Amino acid sequence: MEINVSTIDYQQAMSFWESSPHSSAFTSPELCDALGIEVTWLLASKGTTPFVLWPVVTSTLDSRISPPAFSYYFGPMWSAEAASKSPTSSLADSQACYVPLLKAILREGSGVGFELNPLIHDVRIFDWWNYGEPENKRFKIRPRYSARIHNLQPRDPADILGAMRKWRRIEVRRSRQAGNFEVVDEVPMSFFPELRAQTLANQGLEQDSAEEAMIPRFQEALDRGLAHAVGIRDKSTGHLVAANLSIDGVLETNLVLSVTSAHYRNEGVAPLATYEAILASRRRGRNVFDFNGANSPKRGDDKHSYGAAAVLYFSLELSS
Repeated sequence: MEINVSTIDYQQAMSFWESSPHSSAFTSPELCDALGIEVTWLLASKGTTPFVLWPVVTSTLDSRISPPAFSYYFGPMWSAEAASKSPTSSLADSQACYVPLLKAILREGSGVGFELNPLIHDVRIFDWWNYGEPENKRFKIRPRYSARIHNLQPRDPADILGAMRKWRRIEVRRSRQAGNFEVVDEVPMSFFPELRAQTLANQGLEQDSAEEAMIPRFQEALDRGLAHAVGIRDKSTGHLVAANLSIDGVLETNLVLSVTSAHYRNEGVAPLATYEAILASRRRGRNVFDFNGANSPKRGDDKHSYGAAAVLYFSLELSS
């Protein structure tokens, strides 16, 4: 199969993204534009038939081509038609498309890092890259996990709450019944950085400079309706005490940021904010709520406590 690799424009990329079963919230051309992320959209096609679209970040000071800060599943997407083809040709199609795409990407950078959508599990072409060429490096392929709540649409709020761990349900009900907290949907991005820094410090983690620089950019995504915030306000003081920031894909919502004031950490406001973010995602018509990774011993169990199932995806890296 003779494959042609070309660059397509924003509108063409948007059309492909909207129909691909492997699109994610983070690979949305609209979101990339709002966050000021410069992307080259590389399309592998046979004749006029599109097969694979690969977003390549070009707005970086590093010669290695990497996904943007906070992103998950930022990598190749197959067209709906190509993804539904018979498995008898899937491996051949993968080789025919991935190899020329990777060669085009590596001409632009000294290495590449990306993640596959959870629906793409066949990594053999990447594993075979440079196979039998010991002088050349091979891909590092890491299995990773996220935590996802599925089938939101047919479920009511009581069912979603009931699927959570017992203590989570108690916390949510306690904070709702306290009467001194209210849910708000207007949260300025300025609320997030300091509390996030405190949260990371409490966990013994350092804040990534790229993530720190990215946080203010989400204000534009909020203004455009591409990101959504849920906050919890203390009625007695009028102050925000917890908040979440989420972004939407075609069918799923990804939780990007979650922060809580230290003074309210034991009041159940963090679980309440998360529960309300899940319900808001359902109201917007999304069917999946993704907690953006569950690979930390400190945070993984916390995410699963909301009734989220473990979902496998792959992270891949090739250095020069």
